[in-house]
Parts: sequence; structure tokens; C-alpha cells
Amino acid sequence: MRSFVTRFGTNFKRTEALFRPLDQDAQTPSPPHSRLAQALLRGPHPALCAIGHCFQCLDADGKRTCRAQPSDFASQPMPACEAIVIGAGPAGAACALALAAEGVETLLLDADAAPGGNVWRKPRGSDHGSGAWLRSRVGAAKHLTHRAGIEVLDIRAGHEVWALDAAGRGHVVGAKAVVLATGAIERNVAVPGWELPGVFNLGALQALAKGQGIVPQGPVLLAGSGPLLYLVADEMRAAGVELVVVVDASGLPSLGLLRALLAAPGLLGRAAGFALRLMRAGVPILRKHALVRVDGDNAVVSATVASLDDPARTRQFDVSVVGVGYGLMANIDLVQVAGADTAFDAALGGWHARVDGVGETSVPDLYAIGETRGVRGVEAALCDAPETAAAIVARLGRTPSQEMVEAVRRARIRRKSFETAARALGRWMRIPPQASAPETIVCRCEAVRRCHLDAARALDLDAPAAIKMATRLGMGFCQGRVCAAGTSDSAAGPPRARFPIRPCPADAFGPVA
Repeated sequence: MRSFVTRFGTNFKRTEALFRPLDQDAQTPSPPHSRLAQALLRGPHPALCAIGHCFQCLDADGKRTCRAQPSDFASQPMPACEAIVIGAGPAGAACALALAAEGVETLLLDADAAPGGNVWRKPRGSDHGSGAWLRSRVGAAKHLTHRAGIEVLDIRAGHEVWALDAAGRGHVVGAKAVVLATGAIERNVAVPGWELPGVFNLGALQALAKGQGIVPQGPVLLAGSGPLLYLVADEMRAAGVELVVVVDASGLPSLGLLRALLAAPGLLGRAAGFALRLMRAGVPILRKHALVRVDGDNAVVSATVASLDDPARTRQFDVSVVGVGYGLMANIDLVQVAGADTAFDAALGGWHARVDGVGETSVPDLYAIGETRGVRGVEAALCDAPETAAAIVARLGRTPSQEMVEAVRRARIRRKSFETAARALGRWMRIPPQASAPETIVCRCEAVRRCHLDAARALDLDAPAAIKMATRLGMGFCQGRVCAAGTSDSAAGPPRARFPIRPCPADAFGPVA
């Protein structure tokens, strides 16, 4: 299996850097940049970047250069625990804190170096912003052990977790309850040229700005749909990035959407603020348009967008960086390998974990919270935490405290308005069709083109597993996280996931015979 870099090479004609460092407070010490950030500060790099999911920034040793080095994580054994929470984003960390507050010995596992997830990513340098309080409480909590740099590869019997640390060592740890808080991943729509250096997911541009302190220095086009498009555009604007245009596949908000946002505290004001600040900055917004191709010779030089109502109407923009993403999808690979049921709801991002009223999946003692059970936003995700924590406390034979009971009551009331807004937003968002040009690369890892996909479908191979076997689509390092949503029929079910859900050394869990 070869990475995208070895398939397409790194011999770029363009040598100037695509990124520049953000202005940093000279009094605030900053950690070293990741190797991916260092490469982007030097020049083009052939990585779409899906924030750790795509495996397209591998070095010669097969290590992702977007991740911290093994030496950055202390080598520590896994402690005995009663509950394991996988994912230290807002929902996962809040659930772990709630469990620990009730005296439940809790192990919090996460691939990132600090809690907060993508939405509350720890800024480079001093810790401030939305997730600072969360990181502070996780670090100080009793009955809570946080292990960073850990990627979970499998869940067996609902409560046996197989995990890989940053040094490539395997760990098997059991608990009485396991909580999946694995968040969401971005939805991609393949177009000709999206494999060029200089094309990034929207979330990757945000992560590079927040976590690495670097932003694009050339002209930038952002395309997609949903709240993340405008959030990233506003952050790029604030950082002084030259935004040429924001291309939104969706139209103007409907009256029903505005009412739903108004009922959810703060959502309408934030959404309006993003759009207003972009307008004041003179950044044009093209609605009901989508990115249809990216052109360049080993680097992006232009991007073409087209009207979704009249595809013949196109416009070309000279840019050096393109950010693209059409909403979010629940990250359910661990749900699948654990054998838990999934459900489909287009308004919640597609396939997600099926849960009962307290977040328990079809596998006993396995729970799912946050975006894992449907993309509903950080506010709704936080409301899942006390409810599931209280259910686990009761399952362990203890009585939840009065404080926890009250937190559950408030969360249930608050969550309803945010879930209603999320559904309205999901129904309003528009996702364009995948490019039909035969030579369009639809699977970057395995260099599968649209013509290969069409040939398989001509043989009546419609099921995801059949297409995968015929074309190798989704069989690369990313295991379909980057490409599958745009190439499979939702009615046929989600792409199959199996152990290990991430590449790992063959001897990680013991000697190989």
C-alpha cells in the first residue's frame, strides 16, 4: 500500500511557500511546529489534510507529519478504570468530568495532545478561548486519567478497548462501560484537480491556524456549505488572509431555518455575525454555486465554480489555496467495529450511531455521545454528557448526586432547541453532485478515477463492499474517510470498517509468528 505522496510524487515546480506564520506574542513561548506545518511554510505539499484522517502527509517511515512526534508524549501504562471515554472533544471531556465528579474511575483517551477536539482546539502558545476551562478541569480532576496521543483501533465485547500509543505500542484495557465521543469528519466532493497541492479541507485550514499558528499567504477561495464554511472564512479574514471569494452551495436561509436558529440561544447571532463581517471586509459570497475544478501544474493556480441552477454559468478565480468541505458526518468507524447498530438521517449528516434515550447503543454498556450520534453542533453535544454519565453511574449500582440529576434536567431542556436548529440547518444545506469527468480522481489513496467507479457500476456492483473489491476505492490508508461519502449510495449502508481502523505496526500487540 502506497501513500498519495509516493503515487504522485513531490517534485514541485513551484517553490514559494503557501503559508505564513501568524503574528505571535513574543512573550508567549510556543511549541515547535508539526512537520507538516514546517513543510507548508517552506513550499507546496501534496496533502489534502483531513486533520489526521487522510494519512496523506506520511513520511518515509509511514508516520503522519501532521501529528506530534512520539517523543512529545510521555510513555505511561494504562490504569485500571471503571469507564473509558474515547475522544476528548467537548462532549467526551465533559462526560469524563461528569463521571469523575461522581467518583467513577475514568480513563479519557484521545489522539490529540490536549482536550478540546477540533471545535475547541488548543491554540498555539498561551491557552485561551472556548476550551481553556475544559482543559484546566481535565488536568485537575480527581478520578480522571487523560492519555493523549492514543488512537483506538478496536472495541471488543463492548468494553475491551484496543489502542495504539504514539510510539506504536498496543494496549488492551477493559472497563465496565465505554463511551464513544469520536466527533465528526468532513464531507468531500471530488472534482478535477482536488489532488493538487494547495487544496485543503476547511477544518484543516482552521486546525493549522489554531494549532500551528500558520495561515495561507496567497489568494484563497473557500467553497462548501454549512456553518464551518463561514466560521473558517471569518477566522481567515480576521487573520488577514486574502479571501478572493466564499462559494456557498446553499441558498439564502429560509424563514423556517431562521426561526429554528432564533430559538436556539446564540446561534442566529453568531451566524449573522460571520456573514456581516465578511460583507464589511468586502469578501464576495456566491450562493447556489459549487467548486467544479481546480487547475494548475503541480500547484493550484486557479479554481472554477459553477452555478448549481445553471451549470453552464461558470467563473474562474486565480488563487493559490482552495479550502473546501460540504458539511460534517458522524465518525462511526468504532461504532461499526464494535458491532453496534447505525441509522441514517440526512439532516444529521447521514449515518450515525443508533442510541436509546440515554445514549446506549445496541451493544450493552457501549454508549455514543456528541456528533457520533448525529451532527447537531457543540451545544447539543455538551448536553449529551451529563445524561449518559448519569446512566453509567446508575448502571454501576450507584445513585447519581443531586447536582448530576439537576444537570441532566437542564441539559434535556436545552438540547431540544439545538437539535431542532441542527435538523433545520441540515435540511437547508445543499451538497453538489460529484464531478462526472472520467479522469477525476475519486479515491486519492488508491488513485481510483471516476471511470473506474463507473465501470464497476456498469457491472451492477452497487454495494459499497462490491465496489471496494472491484476498484480498491476506500482500501487505502484513510479507509474511505476522505472519499466514501461522495462515492457510495447512502441507501446501501455506510462503508464497512474493520480492525484495525488505523494503520498500526504488525507487532503492536505482540510478536508476529
